[in-house]
Amino acid sequence: MNPELKEKIELHKKCINDKSGKVRFGSIAKGGDSTSGLQFADSQTAWIVDGITFNEFISKNNITDCNFIKMDIEGGETTVLPLMKDYLGKKKPVLYLSLHPLFFINPIEDMKKIIDVLKVYKNIYTDKGKKIELQDLLLKNRLKGRYAIVATDKRFDSN
Repeated sequence: MNPELKEKIELHKKCINDKSGKVRFGSIAKGGDSTSGLQFADSQTAWIVDGITFNEFISKNNITDCNFIKMDIEGGETTVLPLMKDYLGKKKPVLYLSLHPLFFINPIEDMKKIIDVLKVYKNIYTDKGKKIELQDLLLKNRLKGRYAIVATDKRFDSN
C-alpha cells in the first residue's frame, strides 16, 4: 500500500517474548488472524515460532533510532511491555498500544503492571486523541474489552 516505504521495511519471522527460543503460539480461531498469540499456546490450533526478547531484537538489528512502536499482541502486552520499561523510559518512542484486558488472566493486576510501565510517559491518549489518565485504564468498562491508546511525551493539539 506504501511502495515508497518498501525499502525501509524489514520483516522478521519472530515473536517478541520474555525469553528467546522456540515457543508455542496459538489461536482461539483458525490461526493467522488477529486472535493469535502466546497466551493461546494451549489452544487446539497452535504452532511453534521463534521467540526473541525485545532488547535482544533491538541489539541484534542495531536499532539506534526507534521513534514509534505499535504493539498489538492480543493480551501478551502484560508479558512483553514490562520488559521494555527501561528502553521506553530512555528512548521515549511514541507507543501505539492495543490493550486486550479481556484476555488477561488477572485484569486488574495485569493492567497495574502495564500502568507501571506507562508512567514513563507524560501523556496518554485514546486512539481518537482524547487525553486520559493512567488510572482510567482500570475502569470496569475498559477491563472487559479491547482498545488502543497512544503513550507519548508529546502533546496532541486539541484543535
